Amino acid sequence: MLRWASRSNTRKTFTITWRHELFVRATFPTTRQTRPVIRKLARRMLPGKMIASAKQALMGKSMLQLLRYGLVGIATNLALYGFYLLMTYLGIAPKPAMTAAYITGALIGFAGHRNWTFSHQGAVLGAGARYCIAHLMGYLLNFLILLMFVDKLGYSHQLVQAAAIFVVAGFLFVTFRYFVFPKTGHADNHG
Repeated sequence: MLRWASRSNTRKTFTITWRHELFVRATFPTTRQTRPVIRKLARRMLPGKMIASAKQALMGKSMLQLLRYGLVGIATNLALYGFYLLMTYLGIAPKPAMTAAYITGALIGFAGHRNWTFSHQGAVLGAGARYCIAHLMGYLLNFLILLMFVDKLGYSHQLVQAAAIFVVAGFLFVTFRYFVFPKTGHADNHG
């Protein structure tokens, strides 16, 4: 499907949509002479070239999701790490403090990741259940890291928890992208 979409008075965006999900966008000056040429070129594009262009567009989407995930995660984790340090400073043991910080962060993160990072349109309850499962696995990973490196190997809990944030964040990004917030229609068929 070929479609023109107005962007401003002097430029228009020409969009080629192929098989409902893959797309390529290019911006061209608005003239009556360029439209037939662009349409002719678009019709002559081989499917292989369209697939390669679509892969580039999807890679851009993945990078945008990773950037948004990072922004939500950095803001949440900086605040929660400060909360963790405050709780341990006030005498709460590291694992209960991590538990309180983790639960708080998981609740805040659901809305940010569902609505902004992954733009998920599927069922909220289904995504919420998968989100709880993912965070349970992330919590257990975080707990095991503290258990191993603090209790068994004697490292500083402050440094171990700081490193665990990045390990768990990487695990959760992959889990959120492919399990919790998959493309609509693959895991959630009812809204």
